Amino acid sequence: MTDIFNNPFILRGFISSLVLAILAPSIGIFLLARRYTVIADALAHFTLVGVAIAQILHWPTPVVAPLVAVIAALGMERVRLSKKLFGDAALAVFLTGGLALALILSASSGSSQVNFNAYLFGSLASVSWNDIYLMIAACVLSLGLITVLYPYFFLLSLDEDLARAAGLHVTALSLVLILITASAVSSLITAVGALLVGGLMVIPPSAAAQFGLSFKRTLYLSILFGLISSIGGFALAYTLNLPGGATIVLFSLILLVISFLLNRND
Repeated sequence: MTDIFNNPFILRGFISSLVLAILAPSIGIFLLARRYTVIADALAHFTLVGVAIAQILHWPTPVVAPLVAVIAALGMERVRLSKKLFGDAALAVFLTGGLALALILSASSGSSQVNFNAYLFGSLASVSWNDIYLMIAACVLSLGLITVLYPYFFLLSLDEDLARAAGLHVTALSLVLILITASAVSSLITAVGALLVGGLMVIPPSAAAQFGLSFKRTLYLSILFGLISSIGGFALAYTLNLPGGATIVLFSLILLVISFLLNRND
């Protein structure tokens, strides 16, 4: 790997893998604590709806796809707060509904007008600088809000009723968290794909949670596991000519299994 950075495609792929390694676990740990992890997959499917709309209308995909994801996020939170459907049921409805709508838009527009392949599976090698700038913007925004609102997000993730009793505006905090999740998911699917982005948000925090550390230390360990998975998976993908996103997810799964084994007697 001594000369990989002489290749601009490889360089962009490596940078994007580092950004997603930091961004995905930083948000995923709060989703994991709230048992709300399926939302990443649901939002990824609605991002595909945005991709379809953008391609059909010839509008800019980097604008339309995040916008549709944000609208879907607001809808999910509205349904969840209405308590007419339990959280996991509401997410399942949006997850399947988003994918169905994306496929219908694709089928009704003509066989060649909408191409989901790049967004379903992603490709680190084909990530553009504009994609990276979007990922970095989402990362800076998310980390900035997490840093400022960390005590409130922590209490919200620990217990919504306790957060409400403490005088926090639970609805507003939930909206902020779900909106940064939407921005992160929509920015990451070009690199790892809609089918895999949820795994990168869930698996590193799940591995870190096995060690029984404090919430903040678990957050830091999640990011470390994300970086190890991204760097190791990227190197393996480059060496063996494997799909980058899938290899990173597989690497993170290996870390999860190791974490289970190291803590099996706890």
